[in-house]
Amino acid sequence: MTMNRIQELRKEAKLTQNELAKLIGVNPVTLSRYENNERNPKVDKLEKMSEIFTASIPYITGESDSRLGLNNGDYAKTWDELASKMNSHNNSNIFLTESETKQKLIEYFDKLNSVGKNEALKQVINLSKISDYTE
Repeated sequence: MTMNRIQELRKEAKLTQNELAKLIGVNPVTLSRYENNERNPKVDKLEKMSEIFTASIPYITGESDSRLGLNNGDYAKTWDELASKMNSHNNSNIFLTESETKQKLIEYFDKLNSVGKNEALKQVINLSKISDYTE
């Protein structure tokens, strides 16, 4: 039986068994069984762990040594896809100046109805209270 990396990845993410169990929707005893290779996680639980740990399912299950499940050719393709997405219309806001950002905010704000405008204002107020988002 291949040893999985669930415990290793959980500890790397600084999560307790209880915390990870809650995140993936299982009992802590079940998670302990996963970590000890006494039980195999279902695909939906592996998918949740894959998102949490930013790791491929084969890596989590110990079937691959490639954390992202990519070979060298895949890395180049992934970088090309990322560059393409960054240049796409949907992500064009990433590199705006401050004045351009303010203009975009006003543009999108003006598209909202009164309920949406009130909700947007609440969200901005909440964000302004978080030190990671303020100067």
